[in-house]
Amino acid sequence: MIRRLRHRQLAASVLIAAAAVTSGSALRAQASGIEVRSIGGARPEAAALLAHGGSGGPLRTQIVALPAGHGRVAVPVLVGIELDGESLLAGQPSARLGVELTLYAVGLGGTIGAAIAEGIAVDLGRHGGAIEAGGLRWLGSLELAPGDWSIRALVRNRQTGAFGLRETRLVLTTPGAEAQATFLAPVVAAADEWIEARSPALAPAAAGVLTEIGGPPSALPVLALDAPARLWAWIGGGEAGPLAARLVDGLGRPAGEPTLTARAGRRLAPGLAATELEMAAPGGRAGLRDLILTTHDGELVSLPHRCLARPADEAVAWNAVARVALARAAAEESPEAPAPVAPPASKEDLERFRTAYREAWRRYAAGDPEGGVAALQVFESAALEGDPKRAMGWLAQADRSLLSDIAKSRPGALLPLALFYQELFRAHLAAGRIGLARRAEMVTQSLLVDSASRAATDEEREIVASALESLAADLLDAQAPNRAAALLERSTSLAPNRAGSWVALGALHERNRELDPARRALDRALAAAPRHREARLRRALIEVRAGSARRGVELLDQLIAEPALDWIAVIANQERARQHLAAGDLTAAASLLENAARRFPAEPSLETALAYTLDRAGRRAEARAAVERATRAGRSFDIAPRQHYARFPVQALAAGRATVEERGFLARSELLAALGGGGGPA
Repeated sequence: MIRRLRHRQLAASVLIAAAAVTSGSALRAQASGIEVRSIGGARPEAAALLAHGGSGGPLRTQIVALPAGHGRVAVPVLVGIELDGESLLAGQPSARLGVELTLYAVGLGGTIGAAIAEGIAVDLGRHGGAIEAGGLRWLGSLELAPGDWSIRALVRNRQTGAFGLRETRLVLTTPGAEAQATFLAPVVAAADEWIEARSPALAPAAAGVLTEIGGPPSALPVLALDAPARLWAWIGGGEAGPLAARLVDGLGRPAGEPTLTARAGRRLAPGLAATELEMAAPGGRAGLRDLILTTHDGELVSLPHRCLARPADEAVAWNAVARVALARAAAEESPEAPAPVAPPASKEDLERFRTAYREAWRRYAAGDPEGGVAALQVFESAALEGDPKRAMGWLAQADRSLLSDIAKSRPGALLPLALFYQELFRAHLAAGRIGLARRAEMVTQSLLVDSASRAATDEEREIVASALESLAADLLDAQAPNRAAALLERSTSLAPNRAGSWVALGALHERNRELDPARRALDRALAAAPRHREARLRRALIEVRAGSARRGVELLDQLIAEPALDWIAVIANQERARQHLAAGDLTAAASLLENAARRFPAEPSLETALAYTLDRAGRRAEARAAVERATRAGRSFDIAPRQHYARFPVQALAAGRATVEERGFLARSELLAALGGGGGPA
């Protein structure tokens, strides 16, 4: 098996300068409501993340790359990138989803073989439900010379800033003189739940391969244990002879030998063929595996395909598997997971605990964040099961001294450590380990407070404030609004001019019917950003509820008059119409709602309100027509405008969350250096 490709740091300037290299002509038009187009080159922020290498980011992403030909000069390479719908739409503020995708093929020594930078626009009114239930898949192609390549993809939600970074290895071999296969690759067909977006520059050769095998390969196939699966053997250069399959874990250890039954074969392109196989996967432990094809002589290059082995009744698509389940699968292949034993009070065992923390942090910093968090989640859970009374104290003692030493020697590592513990908080919470989740939350806060005390510039304080807000957003998801509000108070003391922080704090006070504190927080938001639309809407409705209707009316009229087509405008129209109805002015209410319905033809709530108003005015035929339009309408937003207003204000915190995730990702090299792992990912 080919050795693992070592990640190499690349100069961001070289990445920025790399031209987009694609081939082929545009294929059939995208499905209505989906557009894909070139955006030229990569932004500096994208280049910096791609230069770092590794995987990470809150947007759950998987990537697959396979040759669509075989040659000595230029080989078309099919690339598929799958985006989990739930994480892609988290905090999405509008019905128009904008995704920025940057793809690089990086060779040994940091050379750029090919690059793509594209934007994807999706009408969520048409496709939002399907993307949320499944996900979004991008298909494109690169043209590469034979060689050893790191295929790196960065995907970012343009509005929320959430990003996902993934890389995979691809070895393109040179055809030999003998009529013998020179590479093999296992390919598993993808599930059908994805909404597809194709690059306009997808090469005809790559598109033809998709047609031959009946659809794209899965980026992370989920194989059922003790159940048959279908896959293709991708064969380059000639006949492969009898084939066998094996599964190995992330450390290269054997994890099972499936049996293969060959079915029909077909020629995909010159020098490229595929054989359809039925594979009976063996039973055993669930987990992340590499699926490798071999021949009797074992001399061929085999491209491993990462898969997720799960029990048959849990073998759903990867994006339907909870994030914590994927992390636990990563941990199951890790030697750091101990058997449940009571933690004794000896120095030797305390050092064993410290070693577990160091190794989990090192794994996180070196490019395997899910595996690092998962390993520590399993370790802490085992310790708690072994001795529920003493485990918490020993865990705290084990990591406290390590964290203190790192803070003194490498303060730049505090942010990635805080993000590590924040991920650990989410994992423990999802697994129902409330005590361990609370401990991880408190360690996160402690690290951020330490970072705040060391912050010397406004920019550093802004980053810490963003990190506090990110944790506050997680606490809102965990239904802990009071603890979230306390973090937001601390955040606003660090960075008092962040309007989004004040809006979120005001919304929390408003939910608790604390109108005076809500009013003060929203006034601070408007002092920082006088045109902030959500702050003005919430301020207007507070004034109306408090009996100061004139001020509320002024703010609502301003929001209605502005050209923005957002959920805020819908609610402003609804509330203003409600005031007209309360005053008995049915004509003004109907006129206002008719104008609003024309501006938002896919928003059924406005047609429903209009029908009610027209019916009260005795205009029954017009009311019936409005009801019919409401039943035919789709939806203008991912969720109803009133739900936007009523839910926890996670959206107001999204921009800062994306910024701190990116900064923490880039600072992992500081953590790796603090742990003795060098200055970059290994």
